[in-house]
Amino acid sequence: FDGGAGAEIEKLTSYPEPENFDAFWEGQWKRLSLIPIKADRVEITNSNPNARIYAVRVDCAGLRPVTGYLSVPKAVDEGKTFPARLETHGYSGDSCSHTAPGWARDDEIVFNINAHGLKLKEFGATEADTKALRWETRSHDYTYAFDPKQNADPEVAYFNGMVLRIKRALQFLKTVEGWNGTDLIASGGSQGGLQTIWAAGCGEGVTRADSAITWCCDMRRNGLLRKDPKNNLSSDGWYIEWTDAMGYYDAANWGKRIPNSCTTLISRAGIGDYCCPPMGLAMLYNNIPGKKKIVWVQGSQHGYVPPPYEGRDWTRSSGE
Repeated sequence: FDGGAGAEIEKLTSYPEPENFDAFWEGQWKRLSLIPIKADRVEITNSNPNARIYAVRVDCAGLRPVTGYLSVPKAVDEGKTFPARLETHGYSGDSCSHTAPGWARDDEIVFNINAHGLKLKEFGATEADTKALRWETRSHDYTYAFDPKQNADPEVAYFNGMVLRIKRALQFLKTVEGWNGTDLIASGGSQGGLQTIWAAGCGEGVTRADSAITWCCDMRRNGLLRKDPKNNLSSDGWYIEWTDAMGYYDAANWGKRIPNSCTTLISRAGIGDYCCPPMGLAMLYNNIPGKKKIVWVQGSQHGYVPPPYEGRDWTRSSGE
């Protein structure tokens, strides 16, 4: 059993962010603005007669495009409109794969993207492309995003392209016919939870963010202090080594940029999760200025949730 407890967690504060955090990202958004929002679609079959699925690639700044699968209700043809949702993926290691869903949603427009902008089979991807991408995502023999040399420069850190693809995916979603123009949702868990927080804070008008077991909160403590054996801090070791450039990507820092118009739900925060430790999730929650809710789950590890029992879950909320 991995569990935990906290005292006065509302007073926890994150490590100071880079002084030029906002200026840095304004520069990255300028890079993105130079690339027109141009998308290619290929319709594929699915088992829901009331919706369509498309393989999609969208031009983006950085090394690779946004790629994923878009589902659109057929009722759009009748003039009906729907919420739009961006779905993101957990850490995939070297798998570099994205399989088309067999069932399309008919109550939302959903864009499910992978983290890498990998070439999809609908656009001619072969196993050779997949093998090449597995090597391309690695750096100095680290799996993606973990190389401290690459991460020393915030503009070449692997996360840079991922953030740009998140923002571009949202920009594309808002152009899809049938969006109701109001409800823009982001959701994901673990690495997908990190991407969800980026989505909520990147200025594209996300109205609801569901970020479960959010990765990379409090990156300095996890990537420096938890890795030092003399500190004797609980850890599973699954942390990116700290460099000052990682401050530009820390979810706790992005939480400060989530506007009051967005409702943020941290739908699972494991009190026994030492891949995404509860201290960092508390810091993320504390940094979000607007409407927010967090569900603490006692005994929940990263990949395990104990059966329901009285007192297992504890919920905090604010601004609702």
